[in-house]
Amino acid sequence: FRVDGGTRLGLGHIRRCLSIAEYLRKKKVVSFFIISNNSTKNLIQSNNYKVFSIGTRINEGKQIQQILSDEQCIILVIDSKRSSIKQIFNHLKNIKIILIDNSKFIKYTNLTILPVLESSLNHKPTNLLTGPKYIILGSNIKLKYKTLTKSRIFFSGGASDRYNITEKFVHAFRKTKFDFKLLVAIGQFYKHTERLQSIIKNDKRIDLVFGQTNLVTLMNKCSLGIVTYGITAFEAAFAGLPIFVLAHSNENVVSAKKIAKYGWCKYIGKYDEINYNHAVKSILKFSKDLKNLKRMSLAGKKFIDGKGAQRVSNLILKL
Repeated sequence: FRVDGGTRLGLGHIRRCLSIAEYLRKKKVVSFFIISNNSTKNLIQSNNYKVFSIGTRINEGKQIQQILSDEQCIILVIDSKRSSIKQIFNHLKNIKIILIDNSKFIKYTNLTILPVLESSLNHKPTNLLTGPKYIILGSNIKLKYKTLTKSRIFFSGGASDRYNITEKFVHAFRKTKFDFKLLVAIGQFYKHTERLQSIIKNDKRIDLVFGQTNLVTLMNKCSLGIVTYGITAFEAAFAGLPIFVLAHSNENVVSAKKIAKYGWCKYIGKYDEINYNHAVKSILKFSKDLKNLKRMSLAGKKFIDGKGAQRVSNLILKL
């Protein structure tokens, strides 16, 4: 697997590749990871996979080919949106390539998988698979059925939350006099924990949870969620958790608006265009609407069955 994550990219790409590798391991297939950011090395190694670190500025393709040759590797999975990965393909020999989440280089691959609900491509090549069947969730996802009468709100700003959206929402929740319970998942690369704790002080309405990689476990304790667009939004659908979703990039604005059409989430805007006080008031009001919450919960379960990683691993085995 050639994949990256960290403070800028978060852990979505890493988590779904670990999920695929986990299914392959059950089939006695050995996987290893090639990364360029050592901040994710411990996470990958903690799952008992070998990790190689490379540089990306000079001869990335040559470095990868050498590793693949040394390890007698037959398939390379690349999970990256980077345009610069084009130069990798020129160096690869005697290797089958699966590309995830990037439609720019389909012609170079044996198989390209776009883990989205719908593709914007007008022409669908034969080596392209896309749609809800191929949404890849994180590893070790387990679902417990819950009741929507629990009035607890889940929040996740992602692994790094580089724009500190978490603090903006916590501030807005703190200002309101409404009674609520907010469960805040703090990501691995979040840098503002001490300041966040000083803001919350003794407000018992807000709980911080650290180091939780399986967010579905937390979602099962909640009746409504607020998340940034990414793998977490699809995990919420699988868990049957209605969510308010926001974007942290222009690209994600398009994607977040698309999934909002499917009924399990409501789009509330791009992070730098949101009135957070107004958003929180709307969310708290909506949290009391049990009829709509149930409708949204059922809509999410309809689209995401959580078997995407298993399907992709089976395709790898066929190759």
